Amino acid sequence: MKTLRRLIYVEVCYAVLFVSVGFLALFFFFDFVDELPNPGRGGGTGSSRRRCCTWRCGCRTTCTSCCRSLC
Repeated sequence: MKTLRRLIYVEVCYAVLFVSVGFLALFFFFDFVDELPNPGRGGGTGSSRRRCCTWRCGCRTTCTSCCRSLC
């Protein structure tokens, strides 16, 4: 009985891991397809620019005059 329980546990864990990796790959694929129309424009979406400004100079708004040269 212990062997059967361990076999079922391992199979369930592998199935959950496989599905999780599949959904993660699907998310990255859709994100990649979403970025295809604007190659080489740098900076990505507005949220990444906002994070860039917050990280570099500490301002909490979107690219202000102090951050415009950094983003």
